[in-house]
Amino acid sequence: MRKEHSHPIISSTKNLPLIIRIRDVILTILVWVLYFYFMRDFLSFAEDLLTWTSEGFTDADEYYSFRILSTLLSYFEVIILMAVLYVLWSFYNMARYGKKQRRRVQPPVNKEELAKAFHVSLTDVGAWQKAQTMVMHHDRRGRLTEVQVS
Repeated sequence: MRKEHSHPIISSTKNLPLIIRIRDVILTILVWVLYFYFMRDFLSFAEDLLTWTSEGFTDADEYYSFRILSTLLSYFEVIILMAVLYVLWSFYNMARYGKKQRRRVQPPVNKEELAKAFHVSLTDVGAWQKAQTMVMHHDRRGRLTEVQVS
């Protein structure tokens, strides 16, 4: 027997008042209408592209939506140029800084350092590290005042 799992956000919509659910449906429909409104030029382009291919690649100048292709080509050229510059910049950085090791790994903090930093005993730090849930309370100056471990 399989147990059904549902996300609380999805299942909680059934508990919402009717007016809220109607509002959500109307907003969803509105967003889809806006999506198709903003995509209308692309849909027109796709329609012209299908017509152009189905008619055997006839004169492309008679399709109004194909006029955008020169703009798209210039965008593509800018994208390629930026990609080439990015790759060249990475090679420059590798040539200039590639051999240098500037990053230093910090050593891990041990129990003694934690106990010293929080002014507590080593057994408290050990218990904190084994805890699955821990709440630390601090005063206004950031000093540890209480620890709740569960």
